[in-house]
Amino acid sequence: MKGSHKEKEGRTFEVIKSSLTLPYSLELSMALRNLVRRKIRSILATFGVVIGITTMVTLSAVSNGMSSQMVGWVRSFMGSDLVVTHTDSETFSIQENIPEDLVKRISSIDGVTSLTAELDNAATVGEVRTLVRGIRPVEELRGLTLVEGVNLLESPYDMLVGVDLKRECSLRVGDTVKISSPHSAKEFRVVGVFQSQSSLLDRAVIIRLETAQELFRAKNLVSLILVDVREPKMINEIKRQIEGLTGGVKVIRQDAIIKTIQQGKDLLETFLLSVSSISLIIAGVGIMNTMFMSMVERKREIGILKAIGLSRTQIVKIFLLESILIGVFGGLIGVLLGSIFSKAIEYVSLNYLGTSLFVSLNWGILSFGFILALLCASVFGLYPSWRAASLSPMEALRYE
Repeated sequence: MKGSHKEKEGRTFEVIKSSLTLPYSLELSMALRNLVRRKIRSILATFGVVIGITTMVTLSAVSNGMSSQMVGWVRSFMGSDLVVTHTDSETFSIQENIPEDLVKRISSIDGVTSLTAELDNAATVGEVRTLVRGIRPVEELRGLTLVEGVNLLESPYDMLVGVDLKRECSLRVGDTVKISSPHSAKEFRVVGVFQSQSSLLDRAVIIRLETAQELFRAKNLVSLILVDVREPKMINEIKRQIEGLTGGVKVIRQDAIIKTIQQGKDLLETFLLSVSSISLIIAGVGIMNTMFMSMVERKREIGILKAIGLSRTQIVKIFLLESILIGVFGGLIGVLLGSIFSKAIEYVSLNYLGTSLFVSLNWGILSFGFILALLCASVFGLYPSWRAASLSPMEALRYE
């Protein structure tokens, strides 16, 4: 047993001797040595940080993606003051469409300046499941920018494709592609490519309204009607009149949609902060526990270091560097896994669930995740480091 102690002390002296001439070399080399010497404990502490940062990065990417997607959707659709939809229109479904003749009835209301009707549904374009929008050929493409080809749907089987869908399906202007619904399938010709402010719409296609009604067996039905009003002060009155025309529809104001999106974004951010905080607190407690155990096991080593002249500051640095290194490794792995999981969620939702959930990863999220890992490790490593530096050399040397 005594021989074992002498060997450990000898190794400690060798490390110190080879490191004293280099600034910070002693503290860093001893911190690395101690982490490697207790691999399982170090891995478990690092794993806690990995879980917290992975959770934070993944939820942030999904939250940002959903928010930007919803804002882009509103900007593309809501050049209008009001949107008329079915009362239960939460998903694309024929049963949730509204009668097309409602367009004429709304147009007769005093103060309504213009109307746009469209039919939206999910279908398979080539091998990709995405959104199909049916509009009248003469209507303006709200919120969309033509980047290639023409925006005129002259033939019943002409179509416009979003830039992301064009890239995903390797489409070019002039190509033909099959659009399949549960009811029928038709060949369409690509005549133009558009770009929007929504990642969802950039993966969509636009065809003529009557063709969409045929494709989805939704004769004389539309998904929504966009209504422009002459003066803002008339919006509430016109909204009330539209709601009185028929049952089974809801009329939504633009500002109400924006408010709902903001509330949803705030709720997501609160949830994100709560989950990430809990995960990181648990990880921090794990780091603190690891450092305390390390301090107890290395009391004699601490006494030797103090006896040969190391200051309290140097002892603090050694232990604090250990916890910071755990944060560095955990942060890097967490950021990497968070990025992978975020993209995996996007891929699965697009290719297997038939939905369009896009994530928004940026350097801000990744940098914040890494800095948070360092901060967590530093804060929870401070107290054990101070305790280690406060040990009396005589008391530490007596420890067996």
